[in-house]
Amino acid sequence: MSRSFIIEKEDYQVVVIGGGLSGVCAAVAAARQGMKTVLVQNRPVLGGNSSAEIGVPPHGADQAGHYRHVRETGIIDEIATANARFPNHLDSPSIWSVVLWAFCREQENLTVYLNAQAGDVMTEGERIVSVQVDQLTTERRLILSGEIFIDCSGDGGVAYRAGAEVMTGREGRERFGESMAPEKGDAYGMGDSVYMRARDVGTAVPFPTPPWARIIPDDESLPDKGLTCPHPIAHLTRPRGGWWWIEHGGMRDRIADSELIRDELYRRAIGVWDHLKNRGDHGAENYVLESIVTTPGKRDSRRFVGDYIMVEQDVMGGRLFDDAVAYGGWHVDIHNPKGVAGDTYWYGKLLKNGIYTIPYRSLYSRNIGNLLFAGRNISASHVAFASTRVMLTCALMGQAAGNAAALCVRHGCGPRDVYRDHIRELQQELLRQDCYLPGIRDESAGNVARLARITASSQRILAAPPAAEFLPLDVARGQMFVLSESRLRRVRVLLENTTDAPLQAVAGLRAARRIDDFTSGEDLACASAEVAPGRGWVDFAFDCDLPEADAPYWLRIGATPGLAWGFSREEEPAAQAATLAEQYFTDGAEWFMHRVRGTHSFELEPPSRCYAPRQVISGIARPEKASNLWISESGAPAHLELEWVEPVPVGEVHLSFDHRLDRPIAKWAREGPAPELVRDYTLSLLDGERLLETVSFTENVSRKRVHRFSAKKVSRLRIDLGATWGGTAPRVFEVRVY
Repeated sequence: MSRSFIIEKEDYQVVVIGGGLSGVCAAVAAARQGMKTVLVQNRPVLGGNSSAEIGVPPHGADQAGHYRHVRETGIIDEIATANARFPNHLDSPSIWSVVLWAFCREQENLTVYLNAQAGDVMTEGERIVSVQVDQLTTERRLILSGEIFIDCSGDGGVAYRAGAEVMTGREGRERFGESMAPEKGDAYGMGDSVYMRARDVGTAVPFPTPPWARIIPDDESLPDKGLTCPHPIAHLTRPRGGWWWIEHGGMRDRIADSELIRDELYRRAIGVWDHLKNRGDHGAENYVLESIVTTPGKRDSRRFVGDYIMVEQDVMGGRLFDDAVAYGGWHVDIHNPKGVAGDTYWYGKLLKNGIYTIPYRSLYSRNIGNLLFAGRNISASHVAFASTRVMLTCALMGQAAGNAAALCVRHGCGPRDVYRDHIRELQQELLRQDCYLPGIRDESAGNVARLARITASSQRILAAPPAAEFLPLDVARGQMFVLSESRLRRVRVLLENTTDAPLQAVAGLRAARRIDDFTSGEDLACASAEVAPGRGWVDFAFDCDLPEADAPYWLRIGATPGLAWGFSREEEPAAQAATLAEQYFTDGAEWFMHRVRGTHSFELEPPSRCYAPRQVISGIARPEKASNLWISESGAPAHLELEWVEPVPVGEVHLSFDHRLDRPIAKWAREGPAPELVRDYTLSLLDGERLLETVSFTENVSRKRVHRFSAKKVSRLRIDLGATWGGTAPRVFEVRVY
């Protein structure tokens, strides 16, 4: 007698397919909006490429800490905080997967199915009705019905089977006019990679090479003769150790040939290990191979067509879309389809000078009426996708898609209708959830903090940290700072003349759109100064009016052989250094001013009071055009106070603290709370001098805190700030009051 799966039917409002970071954030976002939500993941763990099975470190707009002020917040930041508090000191991908599991399992309104493969899709007209899911561990067959479906699965199997319009391979240059696209389109793409890990056992261990390994006889046989395939053995000893360049499959069908791609990757990985152990001195004598991941990390397969297709020009031009719901900043990172078997590793790599936004129109299907998507399968050309594909950027898209799905259910409409009728509502909700949308500020209804007079115990003046070294002006260098006034008299800089004769230095003052924007080629004013031999402060007297106050400007000192500029690795939130750098480009090299970490020495006259208390109601909760940050002049205790002319009802107070957006999430796990983060604080609601209600919080580890009160008429809100985690002066990005 034959037996079959027992079929169970379940109804949901939002069905999310794919448990990578985009799917996790989408599902949690929808569930938090009160939607009955299900998350379907075909693997035993959550996290996608960042999971225990694959172990790739999540990256985003900050490029692993290379760039300032752009690390992702919102749900993904909450997950990173939970990961640090677990604690996951080693940034283990296995622990990370457990953290993700717990984060989802504890979320109200969210059902999670692991080891569950989405299969057949039932449609009516241009809408998805339900998805068949087989959970292999329980031998259950589920029919999951939903109002809105979000495909975050990377390969987009549900979207594909539903008939969503799809793109694969590489578009030719003529399709979108992209400089990095191949001359003619083809079916090729980027391959998969496997990570492996090794351990030093303290004694020499031989490695007998199996006959099936792909031998790499010497470094000359690696792409670019090993120059773009770094292989120090220490990289393999980290919890997320591995080499991305062990890559294969870009010349194959990344879905149909996935089993063949994995098999070949095992041959290549063992060939690399043989190369380390047996083909020259690579310092690997005492190392043993500890593990090879069970599932290759996939970069490239299907992309689905929305009402807008992102292209290279959007990414490289730093485009700010009116319907922005996420942002990116990873470089345009396109790999050679041949992978490790190719002559070169990249066929294109463009560094970026700033971030760009991702439009909502790229997150829903052009032809399936109730389908959203998030992750590497969004509506983007192959070139643009080379930047948008990284995991933390995908997480932001997931949170946006989950909130959009909730709006669809709430308003009884489709994703396209959200763009037409509710895009501002979506954007304001994302900002309320501590997501960052470049160029868009809080205008949410009911935030009465904007009506208050803001005062503080003190405020810091912008000052560069003391110079610890001197960087030669063999190329032009730049320093950005936010100026609080509308006139600048002079900038003093610390220079070193290494010659025995005076040298002439020339500096230009330029305006910027935001703190990390060094694209301007026009000087507002120029000044020159004679620099005597030795070290000393030099004045550049500009004495000029500025286009606007509370805005970023930058000083550019031209290349002057024999001069060096004082420099510190420490940084202030309203400052950013840059240097003239060579750009990687498909058709040759060009030079541009590129952001670097650290601060060139400077002093401003008049001083910049850019950390004023009013910054906490600017509507932007991180440095952007202004600092958007209040910093106390001295250490704790300190306080902020909001006062209203007429009492206002207060039921909810939102606080956003500084937890070092410059630091990548892996360091957050290893190092613990940022020194700047406020640890202890007290909120007091007052009517005049009469205390109505108070709440104290200690041991805070979160950037965003929301406190709810029984609604009262309040004339004053006082925030007393105690110790930080590192003894630094307290800092607050934003205060909202509803």
